Amino acid sequence: MISIDALRPDRMSLHGYGRPTTPTFERLAASGAHCTESISTTAFTQPALPSMLTSSLPLSYGGYDQGAVGRPPTLFKVMGDNSYRTTLLSTFPWVNRFYGYSNGVQAENLLFTLNALVGVASQTMASIVRAYNENEITQGDMLDAVRPVLLKLYEDLESYCDYRLSQRRHDLVDLSNERLLTDGYDYPRVKKIITRHRADFINNPAKYTARYLSEVPNSQNWIAQDWRLARRPRTVCRLMFQRLAAAIMGPLSPSAARLMEFPNKRYVDAQALANRVIRTIDSQDPDHPFFIWTHFFDTHVPYCPGAGTSWKHNARQHLDALGYRNDIDLSVAVKKRPETEEEWSAWRALYDASAHYVDSQVARILDTLRARGLDDNTLVVITSDHGEELGEHGDVSHHFRLYEHNLRIPMIFKGPDVERRDISALTTIMDISPSIADIAGVDSPPAWEGSSVFSSEIDGRDHALAEAFHSGNCLFDHRPPYIAVRTREYKYLWKEYRDVTDRYSSTEPELYRYRDDPDEQNDLYRPDHPEVAKLNGIVARRLAEIPEISDARIRNAFNAVGNAAIAEVRGSQPVAPAQDAE
Repeated sequence: MISIDALRPDRMSLHGYGRPTTPTFERLAASGAHCTESISTTAFTQPALPSMLTSSLPLSYGGYDQGAVGRPPTLFKVMGDNSYRTTLLSTFPWVNRFYGYSNGVQAENLLFTLNALVGVASQTMASIVRAYNENEITQGDMLDAVRPVLLKLYEDLESYCDYRLSQRRHDLVDLSNERLLTDGYDYPRVKKIITRHRADFINNPAKYTARYLSEVPNSQNWIAQDWRLARRPRTVCRLMFQRLAAAIMGPLSPSAARLMEFPNKRYVDAQALANRVIRTIDSQDPDHPFFIWTHFFDTHVPYCPGAGTSWKHNARQHLDALGYRNDIDLSVAVKKRPETEEEWSAWRALYDASAHYVDSQVARILDTLRARGLDDNTLVVITSDHGEELGEHGDVSHHFRLYEHNLRIPMIFKGPDVERRDISALTTIMDISPSIADIAGVDSPPAWEGSSVFSSEIDGRDHALAEAFHSGNCLFDHRPPYIAVRTREYKYLWKEYRDVTDRYSSTEPELYRYRDDPDEQNDLYRPDHPEVAKLNGIVARRLAEIPEISDARIRNAFNAVGNAAIAEVRGSQPVAPAQDAE
């Protein structure tokens, strides 16, 4: 099972895109089951992957801050309980032993950087810190909220350091050019810094948070800043030279300077990851069933199409294969966002080239299955966690908003007993785990919310939900939920109010006739639109399923419709609507 970050179907030749971005996926779909109307349940990876791997909606079970903790059994647990040898190749710091995925996993590879764990904790605390700084919560409330996050982080960081030390010889085989190794951290020294931070926090939490969390933290400041020089001397010298060279080059060639400042990808490169997948396949007993999952990141910003540290040299071959001109400025990839029309064109071209690059590396994995004689009895699943924004609604990447370009995902099942067909029913990321269980002949847990795409249940599905908070963590009492309803014809975007971190969304709900307006440019919303009452009812019922959302908030948002939803879901007695309510 392979998920690919931020892979948009409408940029895939599989879905009719005009450039040949995904020939491997086309061949897979041509002999397997291809779900043509699939969406994610959210617009970013942190909630998407637990939704995929536990078949549950993101805002259920207290939200997504703790990954799979407290959620239904993971796909790893289900397959492991049915005699599959399960391998988790974790390129994403939210899907691993630290966030509830250890149960059922026989082999785990941590393929993300040390600083990524700091980024996870920073994102978890972002809304808390912001609320405290804006006097929305007291210092006591802030400390109560960040204490478990910080104590868990120190423990996770120490565990990560121990893991990295134990895996160095193993990592050198296929990760020598990845930041996992080129960051050059002296992990025993890093552990001493972690110990000091833990002691400082425990001894004086208020002083510690005043020093380190006076602003919203990120993966490069705070504790990560303290270990910046805790590296091997050779690495420190190399990094200093790179910065000096970039500073000298800056006035002469800004493009060259940007590329010099970015010698390594932020994530594990597709070629290196494919190598690890292939080695994992080769290590399996061919007579024993196995389940392998990993997540490719090369279609995530920054788009760097090509292998490892050499991506700048072989990006041209992927651009050429797609018919793009050969003078595209590659340094646009490492900018925060495009600034001119030419840069926007380069940005989109580099995204396409990155999709082509990932497709070529997945092809190597499929070739390995054929060479080992495993292709006839191995199920291959291809999907994404969410889509990507390339400027359609004013933004780049996938910053939490639930437009269609951020939700549409590919979904392919190719393997034994999978008939060739296109499945046009409305399917979601929650259906992937039940579908795999169905094909494997094992029972899905009763708590899984999705259905097998091969079952009759999805034929009658008339809508699908997506949901998230705009950024940061699930601070239910202080942040507005964003909910989307996708029907066969319409897309409805609702928010309780616009989050303070949201710079681009409308303050009103939005309604689009998806079939006629797939790019969602013509907003049809008005309170008396004939579809709105029904769609509001769906949103209200979903809110009533979330115990952290009070009756009062639902009634305030929807009045009579909210009353009905509360009575239906929670069994509460309705109250009389306010006279001046809409």
